[in-house]
Amino acid sequence: MTLQEWMTANGFNDSKVAELTGLHRTSVWKLRKGKRRPEPDVMDKLVLVSDGAITRPALRPDLYPSSEGRAA
Repeated sequence: MTLQEWMTANGFNDSKVAELTGLHRTSVWKLRKGKRRPEPDVMDKLVLVSDGAITRPALRPDLYPSSEGRAA
């Protein structure tokens, strides 16, 4: 599941995800829009707050090629 999909499914906006992860709201927006690639520590935060719903392959398919990536 991508960050955008998870946010939509849970009714979260950028501010709420920023609050949950400790990231800045604009960083969440950039991650959600694909303007920024998350570093490993940010991926860990997103996987943790989503209880594993957001996956590393969905966040960084360039590093984690898998059938678990973006396309479902």
